[in-house]
Amino acid sequence: TAAFRAVPADVQAVLLTGVDGCKLRKPVRPGETVRLTITVERERLGVVQARGVATVAEAKVAQAQLKGWIGPLPS
Repeated sequence: TAAFRAVPADVQAVLLTGVDGCKLRKPVRPGETVRLTITVERERLGVVQARGVATVAEAKVAQAQLKGWIGPLPS
């Protein structure tokens, strides 16, 4: 939930539109806690490019370049 606190209050939707260069480095076992860190690298007109990293106990288990759209839901 902390990641969504950075999204402006007037935004109603965050939509994932693409995933590139996804690397799954290690399997995640049931019961392990996965922490997702998303870093926005570029944003223009609601289109966002970001880097996502998944970690378990400080060990990187996955990473990818993400593309998405942030804005109000279309009516």
